Amino acid sequence: MPNSGMPDQRLHALAAVDEALQDPIRVLRTVTASADFDDALHALQDSFGWDEVQARLVMQLPIGNTHKDFRDRVAQDLQQHDH
Repeated sequence: MPNSGMPDQRLHALAAVDEALQDPIRVLRTVTASADFDDALHALQDSFGWDEVQARLVMQLPIGNTHKDFRDRVAQDLQQHDH
C-alpha cells in the first residue's frame, strides 16, 4: 500500500473536503435546509455518509474556497497520497 507519510486523520478529513468541493451546491442545500448547526451536522452525515469530524470540517469551509484552484489543490493532495 502506498504511503506518502500523510497521517490517516488528515487523509480522512481531506476525503470529505474533496467530496464537498465536488458538489458544493448539494452541501449548501443540505446546510441551508437545516434548522441549526447541529441539524446541519447530522444532515451532512446522513447525506454524505461522513462522520462528525468530517461534517464539522466541511461546515468550517469558507464559501470562497469552492473555486477551482482550491479544489484542484485538495484533489492533488489526495492523489499524492495514492502514489
